[in-house]
Amino acid sequence: MKFIATALLLGTAAAPAALAQTTPTTPAPAAQTAPQGPAVGVTVKDTAGADVGTIEAINADLAVINTGTNKVSYPLNAMTPTPTGPIIALTKAQLDASFAEQQAKAAAELQTRLAAGTEVFARDGSTKLGTIKAVDAEFVTVTTTAGKDVRLPKGGFATGRTGVVIGMTAAEFTAATAGAAK
Repeated sequence: MKFIATALLLGTAAAPAALAQTTPTTPAPAAQTAPQGPAVGVTVKDTAGADVGTIEAINADLAVINTGTNKVSYPLNAMTPTPTGPIIALTKAQLDASFAEQQAKAAAELQTRLAAGTEVFARDGSTKLGTIKAVDAEFVTVTTTAGKDVRLPKGGFATGRTGVVIGMTAAEFTAATAGAAK
């Protein structure tokens, strides 16, 4: 009898422990992940969740997205933060196509501006370096503010806020053209 009583005591003592292990527990609430906005190194996705590219830089109110094909500036306020990173309303293909279209428009505008009489500025956009004298298939002849004519490759020009600019500072331009004949 002593054996049966001990077994019953052990059985009742063990039962609550066994029940405690099999009683379902209420799951803890899932941790809320804060929306992740634009930041350098973050992957940008489209609205379907496909990768568009990676943010390489943030400049003022624009993010530079590297799509693997192009590096495109995109407005920060047009990005929606989500727990997995920012999303935009364009696919990678649409963003690349938009960039190509903008580049084509800029090239056409530059070709229009590369004409005799157009002022040329340093890359700061405010320091006048000279005036275009002539343009051919490969070169632009600029008469500098010092009165020298210099031939520069077309690829060195771009459209700026004030007109046509070159990718040099005024000091770099003066040094590069110092040997030009008057």
